[in-house]
Amino acid sequence: MTEILSKTIQMSDNSPLSNKYCFSALPPEVRALWAKSGEGSGHSLLAHLLDVAAVAETLLEIESPASLDWAAAAFGLPREHCARWFAALAGLHDYGKAIPGFQAKWEEGKAADQANGLDFQAHTLRVSDHSCATAALLRDPLHQKSGADKDWLRHAIRVPRECGDEPGFLARRIIEVLCSPRMRG
Repeated sequence: MTEILSKTIQMSDNSPLSNKYCFSALPPEVRALWAKSGEGSGHSLLAHLLDVAAVAETLLEIESPASLDWAAAAFGLPREHCARWFAALAGLHDYGKAIPGFQAKWEEGKAADQANGLDFQAHTLRVSDHSCATAALLRDPLHQKSGADKDWLRHAIRVPRECGDEPGFLARRIIEVLCSPRMRG
């Protein structure tokens, strides 16, 4: 399931621009993945990841230039990409919810996944901790893309587990942890 989500996030540039970012153009198995239960048919995982990234980016846009300058220097990022990078980390916080073990936790969501062709083999259901799955699935690809230290990435990705579900709180907490003295040195 995470492979399907990864391929969707890396959509090719061959698709027309009007369809490239259209939720309805995504494969049905990607649209079926859920992040939040209890909203009737649930809340889509991809929509949730994008919602959180957008809130984090909005909060970072009002951050002081001095803070972003410090963060860019501390993390070796170009200043103009700093807010986007941290927003992406915030948005990816629940990436691990795509694993079968998590998707099987909500019966209605699991049924929707199965109706869209996703498989739930017994051995894939043993792991259901989406936070650990997020860290395990993203640490190496993010390290390859960024060159950031793997331990730093593991910590940065798992920060949201300590937070509540409110996206604004999540983004503020991520910024707080990323900018803490412990993360600086």
